[in-house]
Amino acid sequence: MKSRKNSIDWNLPNVAADWAKQHAGSTYYLFTQDQKKAIRDAIEKYYKMRLSIDEVEKLLLTDFDKDTAERIAYTEITRASANAAQIMGEQLQKELGKV
Repeated sequence: MKSRKNSIDWNLPNVAADWAKQHAGSTYYLFTQDQKKAIRDAIEKYYKMRLSIDEVEKLLLTDFDKDTAERIAYTEITRASANAAQIMGEQLQKELGKV
């Protein structure tokens, strides 16, 4: 059996952080660019620095009220994780072919 070079990043937090850096906060059309950047930065830090959800909420409090910060934290962490899982699945399918 031939050995394949594994080019898949199996580290979900890294993939999620990369996704968040570019896409987190993108669905909030009424937010300013600064607010969207604050969301991207906070969600990226969640994965890169292994922050708690409470710590993410605190980061968002500079731009949002408590309830909004909480909703954004949960929503964007979930979106980043889901999208990272999808990306990793697509990479695996490309690497291994249809199974």
